[in-house]
Amino acid sequence: MRMSNTPKLIWHALRDRRLAAISRRMAFTPEDALIVFSSSRGGSTWLTEIISRVTGIATIWEPMQPGSTAAFDRIGFGWNQYIPIDADWPEAKAAFATMLSGQTLSWPSTFYQRQIGTLRDYLEAERLLVKFVVAHGVAPWLCSEFRFKKRPLMTLRHPMATIASRLRHGAWATLEDNFVFPEARYPELNDQFRPYLEALQGRHRVHAAKWCMQHLAALRAIQTGQIEIHTVFYEDVLLNREQTLGRIFEVWELPVPSNLINLSANRSITSRQDSPIEAQQQVSHWRHSFSDREIFEMQEVLDHFGIVVYNANLDIPACRTRMLSAL
Repeated sequence: MRMSNTPKLIWHALRDRRLAAISRRMAFTPEDALIVFSSSRGGSTWLTEIISRVTGIATIWEPMQPGSTAAFDRIGFGWNQYIPIDADWPEAKAAFATMLSGQTLSWPSTFYQRQIGTLRDYLEAERLLVKFVVAHGVAPWLCSEFRFKKRPLMTLRHPMATIASRLRHGAWATLEDNFVFPEARYPELNDQFRPYLEALQGRHRVHAAKWCMQHLAALRAIQTGQIEIHTVFYEDVLLNREQTLGRIFEVWELPVPSNLINLSANRSITSRQDSPIEAQQQVSHWRHSFSDREIFEMQEVLDHFGIVVYNANLDIPACRTRMLSAL
């Protein structure tokens, strides 16, 4: 006899009712939010875990993931959504405003806070920390629509290290060998490179193109001075941990945890247990994942998009003051 799903449905209903009750009591000012932009396997989980240990902070976890925030799903937000910096999309602004005020809490978006505390933390928090993943395409528009009081952070990690981490992690191992175009509003960024992207073949090349397309809008906006973002290089966090993390707390005017270095020595909750621990090994480990030919072909993709902040010759950022060769 098949077991009834009734207990599970009741639990889900009670859970959602609890989240809705807490959300109704939230009234954070959207511009007060602490914002982290990152890409998948880009180091944002580790960074968020460290920052979230500051008293009075509650975390909204990857709210743009499909199924995480109903307000985004209702208006047709796509994965890796792009919004031009000058776009007029009032429904999107309203969705972000309610999310940034804490009024759209969901089971997925409260994931991390439930790992380190309870849902009640949202009621007692002084501010929200919002961890975005694959949101670089909306970052310029979001920063122009909401004048955040604390400069948002954007983490960058070597694209080839990011790709190696994704393929090793397993969640991305089944992705297509051809570039798949997202079905979402504002396709013009993808259309600009459509012939090139349609001709790409090979998983490593496609992943490199995805990294470029995910970051391009934000890198352009930073290089032209359209937005002010504090860029955090993942490699700096590994190799110059105390100074880099200290600078983040300085930018956000947060008290530095007394056990900052001990916290930063821990693995993130999404790390594989076989990932290297030693900092220099972590920075260069990606080279073991690809042949020389594959590295050369990924560099060709970076060159096509004019990416100069990283290249195949160095494990660390190649240029910290210039992201792109041309606009």
